[in-house]
Amino acid sequence: GSITSDRSFVGYSPGSLGGVTNGSGTVTVNGGTWTSSSVIQLGDSGSGTLNVNGGTVNAQALTVGLLSNGNGLVNVTGGTLGINNRLSLSQFGGAATLNISNGGTVVAGGGLYLFSTNAALNLEAEGTLQILNGAKLSTVDPAGWGDAGRAGMDGCACLFMSWPGSRRSSGAVAA
Repeated sequence: GSITSDRSFVGYSPGSLGGVTNGSGTVTVNGGTWTSSSVIQLGDSGSGTLNVNGGTVNAQALTVGLLSNGNGLVNVTGGTLGINNRLSLSQFGGAATLNISNGGTVVAGGGLYLFSTNAALNLEAEGTLQILNGAKLSTVDPAGWGDAGRAGMDGCACLFMSWPGSRRSSGAVAA
């Protein structure tokens, strides 16, 4: 089956999955397609989780753990999460985690941005991350909104990857 939506909130405000500010919600995709013609926001000021175990989730943008009291979690353990524009983790200090494993694929067409120390990317167990069209994987200086330049090296965010031959299995980043 398939679902098409406009702007989608999980764990944000009245009318969203989670129901109230500081609410919580979970979306699990085991097959089929969910297409958002706008942004999917997970855990803006509540707790939001997206599990992609199979099938496809497509959106123009994805924000995870936006505000300081937000908590967003994305688990891609199969299937594909395709973001046409920017994929943002912890833009205004919320807790945000993106886990990619077990054949799951995340495609970030406009870059992947880890904005604070509350952002984590875990790529392992044959997961794939593709950053397309000259976009970038970067940590960002939250105060200056500038490119910090070295993902996981400047103390701004955490980036964990497992490479072929490592004891944690394999992962790949395609740019």
